Amino acid sequence: MARPLRLPIHGIQTEHPRDMRSEQTKSPAERESIFDDPLRSVSVKRTKSVKLISVSCNVKGSVCFVRAGKSGQGSWLIRLFGLLPPEPFSDGVVVFGLGGRTLNAVRGDREVADAVSALLKSGTRLSLQRNKLTATVSKSSDAATTQTLTVLVRATAAGIERLVGESVNDAIGTDRLGRPYMLFSMLAAVVFGLCFALLKPSLTPLTIVPYSLAAASVFAVVTIAFVLPMHLRRNALGGAIVPYATIASIIGSLMLGASLAMIANTFLGERLLVARDIPMTGTIGVTHGKHASCWLALNLPSSDLVPSELIARLPLNCSEVHYHEDPIPGLYDVKLNPGLLGAPFVQAIHRMQPTYAPASAIPCHYGLPTGAMPALPPQKLFAAVRASLNARGEVTSVMLEKSSGNSTFDDLALGQSRKATCKPFLGPDGKAVPIETNFLFNALPAELRADPASETLAARIARRVRAHIDWNGPFIGLSTIISVHCGPDGKLLSASIVKSSGNRAWDAAALAAVEHADPMPTDSNGKSVAHFTITVRPGPA
Repeated sequence: MARPLRLPIHGIQTEHPRDMRSEQTKSPAERESIFDDPLRSVSVKRTKSVKLISVSCNVKGSVCFVRAGKSGQGSWLIRLFGLLPPEPFSDGVVVFGLGGRTLNAVRGDREVADAVSALLKSGTRLSLQRNKLTATVSKSSDAATTQTLTVLVRATAAGIERLVGESVNDAIGTDRLGRPYMLFSMLAAVVFGLCFALLKPSLTPLTIVPYSLAAASVFAVVTIAFVLPMHLRRNALGGAIVPYATIASIIGSLMLGASLAMIANTFLGERLLVARDIPMTGTIGVTHGKHASCWLALNLPSSDLVPSELIARLPLNCSEVHYHEDPIPGLYDVKLNPGLLGAPFVQAIHRMQPTYAPASAIPCHYGLPTGAMPALPPQKLFAAVRASLNARGEVTSVMLEKSSGNSTFDDLALGQSRKATCKPFLGPDGKAVPIETNFLFNALPAELRADPASETLAARIARRVRAHIDWNGPFIGLSTIISVHCGPDGKLLSASIVKSSGNRAWDAAALAAVEHADPMPTDSNGKSVAHFTITVRPGPA
C-alpha cells in the first residue's frame, strides 16, 4: 500500500486567501502574481500554452527533472548526438544535472522524491536555474490544484537547499541553453516574412520548392549535425532541450531555405535576367483591409505568361496604382521575368499610353454616302482604312489597310474616312491624346441589295451584327459561332461563344458585335427568335 505524501514540510505555509479565487475572477494584471510567504516567494505565470510556478531556491547551478521516455534513460536523440544521458530519479522520472552523492542524497529523501514525482505527474518538467525552481504545468489547472502544486514546489525547493547546499553544479540552465535555437528560428521567420512581403510573388511557386528543400537540407545538416552536438555536449542539461533544439533548427532551416530560394529566383533574377514586355488589357482591382492587395484582372485569361496555364489576374504593387481601383479596361505593359530558378514573376506593370482604339470606343461617326453611289461591280465589297486622329479628334491622315479589290470603292472609303467625326480620346491622365483607329466599309451594288421587305430574318440579324464589327486584325480563316438568347421583343438576354476561332481577340470582337446589335431584328409580327446560333466572320459576309 502506497505511503501517503506528507505535506507540508519545513514550515511551508498555504496561500494567502486572496489567491484562492478562481482564475476566471482575476484581472489580467493578477495573472502573474506573487504569493506572500515569510520564508519563500512564489510566482505563478500563465503563458499561451502552460502555467509556470516558480519559487526562489538559493542553490547555484542547473538541474532539470523530466518524465522518462520510452527508453528509460533518455530519447534516441540523446544517443544519436552523444549527449550526457539523464539519471533515473524515481518511477517515471529522470534528472539532468545531478549525479553521484548529490543525486543519491536527493533521491534518497522520500519527501523530496514524492514531491518531484507528484509535480511531474501534473506537469512536464521541473527545472532549477538562476536561483529559481520552476514547475511547468497545464494551463487548465484550477486554483485548488495550483495551490497544491505551489506547496509541492516550495517543499521541493526547501529540500534541495537542505540536501545540496549552496551549489549543485556549474551547468547552464535550459532557458539560456535553448536561447540560440529559439533566436535562430525567430530570425529565420523574420527573414522569411520580409522576403514574402517585399519580393514579388512567383506565378508558379511550386517550381522553387525543390530548391527550397535543397537549401533547407544544407542549413539543417550544418545546424543539427555539427553546431547542435558541439554546443550541447558541453552541458549536463543538453539532453533536456535536444528535442526542442532539433525542432527549432528544422523549422528555422526550412524558412531560411525558402527565403534563399525566393531571393535567388526573384531578387537576383530581377538584376541578372532581361524581362519580356507583354501588352495586356485589364482592370485594376483592390482589396482593402488590414493587408491591402492589388491586382490586374485580365480581360481574357492568357497563357502567354506561363505556358499551358491560363492566368486570369496578376499581382500588383499597390503603390503603383495609388491604392485606387480602375474598372475601365486599359492597356498595360507587363514585364515578365523568367526567374533565375525558372519560376516566372511579374517584375513590373505599367499602364501604356494607348496608340490604337476601336472607332466605337472613341467614338467616331462615319459611313458610306446616303445619296447616289458610284457604279460598282455586282459583288460584295469590303475595305478597311487606318486613320490617325489628333488630340482634338480630327482625322489627320488615312491609309488603305485592306483593299476591296475595286479602286472606285477604295477611293470612296478613303474619302469618307477623311470626313469622319470623332470625339477627343482621353489618356490615363484624363487628357486628350492622339490615337489611331480603323474605319470599316461594307457595300453591295444595287442589283445585289435585298429588298428589306423580302429579306429573311436571319439575313437581317447577320447584317445587323456585321454592322457592329470593329476589328483591326487578320481577316482570313477567322470564324466564331455564338449562341444567342433573346426576349420576345428582340432584347438580348445572353450571348456566349460555343465554338472559338482560335484567336481570342477576334472572339472578343465577335461577341462584342453581337452584344452591340441589341435589340435583334424581329419578324413581321414583331416577334424575335428565342434562341439561335450565328457564325461571325470579319470582313464582308
